[in-house]
Amino acid sequence: MNWRSLTLAQLIPGRRLRRAALVLLMAALFVSAVPAITQADTAPAPPRRPAYALSDSLIAYWKLEEASGTRYDELNGCGGSGCDLTDNNTVTQNTGIIGNAGEFTMANNEYLSHDDNADLSTGNIDFTVVLWVYLKSKPQTLMRFVNKNSGTNNQREFSVMYHNVTDLFVLQVSSDGTVTNTIDDTVLGHPSLSTWYFVTIWHDAVSDTINIQTNNGNVNSQSYSNGVFDSSSPWILGGQTAADVYYLDGRLDSVGFWKRVLTSTERGYLYNSGAGCDYPFTACEPTPTPTVTLTPTLTPTVTDTPTVTLTPTLTPTITDTPTVTPTITDTPTLTPTITDTPTLTPTITDTPTVTPTITDTPTVTHTPTPTFTPTPTDTPGPYAYDIDSTLSSGNRLLILRRFTFGEIALGVLVLAIVIGGIGKFIYDNTRQI
Repeated sequence: MNWRSLTLAQLIPGRRLRRAALVLLMAALFVSAVPAITQADTAPAPPRRPAYALSDSLIAYWKLEEASGTRYDELNGCGGSGCDLTDNNTVTQNTGIIGNAGEFTMANNEYLSHDDNADLSTGNIDFTVVLWVYLKSKPQTLMRFVNKNSGTNNQREFSVMYHNVTDLFVLQVSSDGTVTNTIDDTVLGHPSLSTWYFVTIWHDAVSDTINIQTNNGNVNSQSYSNGVFDSSSPWILGGQTAADVYYLDGRLDSVGFWKRVLTSTERGYLYNSGAGCDYPFTACEPTPTPTVTLTPTLTPTVTDTPTVTLTPTLTPTITDTPTVTPTITDTPTLTPTITDTPTLTPTITDTPTVTPTITDTPTVTHTPTPTFTPTPTDTPGPYAYDIDSTLSSGNRLLILRRFTFGEIALGVLVLAIVIGGIGKFIYDNTRQI
């Protein structure tokens, strides 16, 4: 019978037994293959910025610290180089709310400008403009602070200005480039000369309102659902190109433009109790407080489960009666030295064979009492073979060999295989009946 060709059904009769064997095999494979999960990574998540990060959706910011010439944008909009402002008619410098400010002289028609750009255009979107303004005089004409407003070709968009008739700060917007809608800052009332004011205007496209606020006070708000016209007018600080009568006589400082609505908290940060706050707003925006969110990450620790392979090692057991294989000469003379309790300590290899070489006259230590007929003390077990011979000297030589553990185990294994084969043969024949 070829055992290698047998199937599982032939080796293990009975469906229930086969199922039980498969379950045990799968369980053993699972235990040995699945790594043990012993710990979790509970490192805190990175700190999160507060919801009111002032740099969010900031398009351009001009600190106006330059003494003259081009005023540089702190960001890199308008094509990547920043929305820098061109100096027209030499805008000078004076003390600002933070550092220096641009000083505009109405008599010289001084202003700063940047050509129309998608980054600086509004339309029917959320946007906010902030600025610090300082009036040197109140002439009998409008004075524009920040605007995209050209009235000669109906390209009005928005304008933040001082209105000489009402003596108020106002916001003016247009939905079609021609017709304008104005909201006055009546909360502040009439501004004083030689005083810094923080003016914020915004258009809320979701709530459909236009708004103006000064010094973080109460907000002047007006319903407005027509949207804002996206004009081709340039972005101008301190004047208007369409008329020579709307230039500013005063100073501007820290002008910013966002394409979103700032929260009341953010406007409060920028006002900073009257001290102002410049980009990047580190002096006024609070340090973000980290929000620790424990996100467990399973980190497996692999514990090796060794597979035990039983490899029998033959270890002979030496009894008091050693197995001696002598080399016999023609006429050996055996003169053994026997102590009361002999202790044999041979050097054992995998298959130890003690082969002493007996000379005619061995060297004997101590003075023995020789006995020519040794009597074994232990009762030997089953022997595979024995040699019993009488030497020419008249002495009797008895050599016995015992079965080793490996031979016994091999015999048991062969017997089990034979019995299993007989049982299977009986089972197969009886099942067919």
